[in-house]
Amino acid sequence: MNGQAISQTIARHTKTKGALPQSILRMVLEPLRRFRAWRDRRLAVRDLERLNDHLLADIGLDRGQIRFVIDGLGRRAEAGQTRSRQAEKPLPGSRFN
Repeated sequence: MNGQAISQTIARHTKTKGALPQSILRMVLEPLRRFRAWRDRRLAVRDLERLNDHLLADIGLDRGQIRFVIDGLGRRAEAGQTRSRQAEKPLPGSRFN
């Protein structure tokens, strides 16, 4: 059973049979959240390592910085220090306004 199926089963159970204790939800969902975060960091490292040195330089990275940057982003996300996408607004004067 994958993470999405587990989440759907829990959601269905809470709608029909009442709320599950929060400790049980955390016990089930926290390992899934951690696995997804690990997998996302691993895929990000893989994708950046596939870029050539010129493209990495365009985004301001050296090849030796890839894991450091991705691991730093992962720690910030786990600590809740990153802003949500909804809260992000384009910079004034940027082409994304």
